[in-house]
Amino acid sequence: MKFIRRSHQKSVAIFFDNLDRRSDDIQEQAFLRAAAMANDWGVLVFVCLRPGTMQRSSAIGLLDTMAPRTLIIPQPDIGTVLRKRFQYASQYAARSLPSEAYPNATLDGEQAMFDDETESRLPEASRFFLMCDQSIHRNPALAEQYRAVSNGNIRKVMDYVKKMITSRHLDTHKILSIMTSEGDYTLAPHESLRAMIYGPFIHFEPNASLFTNLFDILHTDPTEHFSRVLILDFCQRHANSVDRYGFINVALIQDHLASLGYSINHVNDTLLFLFKRDCVEGPGEYRDRERETPVLGTDVRITSVGSFHISTLVRTFEYIDAIAVDTPVLESQARASIKDVRDIRDRLKRARLFARYLERQVEQMTDSDARKVLSDIFTDIANDITDIEQDLPTT
Repeated sequence: MKFIRRSHQKSVAIFFDNLDRRSDDIQEQAFLRAAAMANDWGVLVFVCLRPGTMQRSSAIGLLDTMAPRTLIIPQPDIGTVLRKRFQYASQYAARSLPSEAYPNATLDGEQAMFDDETESRLPEASRFFLMCDQSIHRNPALAEQYRAVSNGNIRKVMDYVKKMITSRHLDTHKILSIMTSEGDYTLAPHESLRAMIYGPFIHFEPNASLFTNLFDILHTDPTEHFSRVLILDFCQRHANSVDRYGFINVALIQDHLASLGYSINHVNDTLLFLFKRDCVEGPGEYRDRERETPVLGTDVRITSVGSFHISTLVRTFEYIDAIAVDTPVLESQARASIKDVRDIRDRLKRARLFARYLERQVEQMTDSDARKVLSDIFTDIANDITDIEQDLPTT
């Protein structure tokens, strides 16, 4: 390194890449070695660490061996990524890409033919993907949905898009019919959201859905309907803690929920559930170096998908409509009224009944601030249902 610097008059930079996907121990070892290399070799060393590792290691003094300069590298713009992928898919279906892009391309450059059925559907597939591209451009809320559920992992985004466009809850026949008759179509956020909520299932499947039922309960305690919501709301209010990278001590969450009447055991169980559902994350301690399975530690912070739950998702008709039949209802009269229905007007009525049931359970809460948080959520739900009702055609 000294030879390169002196004889070639070049500056040297060394990058420790992809370390953010490894365990905390490996990241810390790499940082110590990078510090020694920078000091002894006279080079600039970049080390890729998770924010959680920075927060934890700084607290115990490990990263104080030097004065590192921190650069926050955000994920790529999801809208741009999605548009480029949809454009590529449209060109692929239109057979406008170089022959090497297609399977079984011959040496002389001729493109191999698909089977007859696939070949006949390629033009409309190309139009559909082009429609998806234009929808992302016209409606940024679509890209925001995928940014939220990705939790910073771009690889997951493409898997979620695949699930969305192949879900039976996305009416592709209707979309193609409108495109044929009117020449254009813009995918609405509620269509994409509904497809992501249900995936390949007709009804909401809590273990397979990208989203979590925040109002589910395990015991006959009406206030238990809201413990997940209140934990996420508390974490959301501490998300902008710059000095701790958004992390909050679990003890503070326990104290806050205990003041609302929840037991420590219930708070811990709820936190662990939200952690397993990727709504909150720990500082990145790992128990399995091969699988890199995270363990919930003493600090947590809300993730983008958790933030999406509490700030957007839980306030929509699509979400309430999905979880209404998945949530245990403690009132016998309300439980008898919440049935499996298909018609949109019946579903709107069911969602309103379910939301009113939850509002009545809020009366069991004694803390005024908690009641205000929940009241705002149910007001937004009622407004969303009313807006949809007003947009329905008169019969």
